[in-house]
Amino acid sequence: MAEERQTGWIDFDLTLHQQPKQGDGFGAPIQKGIQLLELAKKKGYRMVVLTARTDLDAVRKWLKEYDIKVDGVTNKKPPAAFGIDDRVVTFSEEKSVPQMFQEITNMLTEHKESHPQPKRGKRRKFAAAA
Repeated sequence: MAEERQTGWIDFDLTLHQQPKQGDGFGAPIQKGIQLLELAKKKGYRMVVLTARTDLDAVRKWLKEYDIKVDGVTNKKPPAAFGIDDRVVTFSEEKSVPQMFQEITNMLTEHKESHPQPKRGKRRKFAAAA
């Protein structure tokens, strides 16, 4: 019996595509995110795109437009060996709670400085949690 490939997920917004100039559409591809996705696939991982967006067909269409090959697109976090995201803090028993929270604070400050939010009329609606 063939060994099942381990799964990894990669976030869509601000990991595979840039913030659009305005509105809730899609921005230009982020090459480093795409290269990381492609390397994981080359190393044998099954890669799934994870997004909070509800229109998964629009995400699939964007991926196809840029010839980005993935093994799935979902808005529900899949069981996985690892995840890739622009905003994440790694939980660790070796780190203290204040150290981990400081990482969150630093990340939010860096993110706010490097990803200014465009002005929008309405806020995007997300799917309700199950």
